[in-house]
Amino acid sequence: MRLAIRIRGVAVVLMSIAVLLMIGHFLLAGREWDGFRLFNLGAEGSFGTSFASILGVVAGLLALGAAMSARKEGRPFLAVAVLGIGMILYAIDEVAMVHEGLGSTAAEAADFENDGMVGTVMIGLAIAPVFVAVIWALLRSVPRRAGLLMASGLTLFWLAAFGVEQFEHMNHIGTLPMTSGMSREEGDLLLVGIQEGLEMIAIIIVLLGILGLLAAYRTVLSLEVESAQPHASGQRTQ
Repeated sequence: MRLAIRIRGVAVVLMSIAVLLMIGHFLLAGREWDGFRLFNLGAEGSFGTSFASILGVVAGLLALGAAMSARKEGRPFLAVAVLGIGMILYAIDEVAMVHEGLGSTAAEAADFENDGMVGTVMIGLAIAPVFVAVIWALLRSVPRRAGLLMASGLTLFWLAAFGVEQFEHMNHIGTLPMTSGMSREEGDLLLVGIQEGLEMIAIIIVLLGILGLLAAYRTVLSLEVESAQPHASGQRTQ
C-alpha cells in the first residue's frame, strides 16, 4: 500500500496541534486541579511532552531513512544522519528529562550552587558548534528548500531550548521585566509555555524539511514484514 502525503496538509495539522497545546498550557496548566498538569508543557507525561516526543521519533526515523537512501544513491548523507540521531535523542530527553540533570551537574561542577538553569545554558553553549556544523552541512548538501527548513528549525530550537533559559534564570532572580508583576511560579509557567511551544514548532519545521528532502529525492520508504513461517507459495506479506 502506498500513502501520498501532502506536506502543506501535514504542516497545517501539526502546527494546529502545537498551537492548541500552547493555548491549553497558558489557560489551564496553573490551575489547582491535578488533572490540569496534563496540559503543562513542561511536565513529564503531559500531552505536550508526549506530542513532542512523537514528533522527535518520527522526524528522527524519517531522517535516518533519508540518509540511508541517500547513501545508497551516492548522495551526501552524514549531516542528515546526524540530524536523525539528534531528533531521536531529543525525543528521549523529552521523556527522561536528561538535560535538566546534566544541567544541575554542570552547574555544580562550575560552582554555580547547583543552578540547573545556568548549567543548561552552559550545555547549550557547549553544543552550539555542533548545531552550527550540522546546519552548515545541511545547507551545502541537500536541496535548498529542504535545507533552509531544517536549518531554520534547528536555529529556532536552539534559541528556544537554551536562549529562553536565560529569561527563566532572570525570572528566578527577579530581574525579568516581562514577569515583574507575576509570582515566580506564574513567570515560570509563562516562560515554559513559550520555550516548549517554540521547541515543538521548531521540530515541526525540521520534520517538514525532512519530508521536503524525501520528496526532492523521490524517496519511497517501505516496510516489508516477513512471516515466521512463509506461506507455501513462498509469497511475502506486506
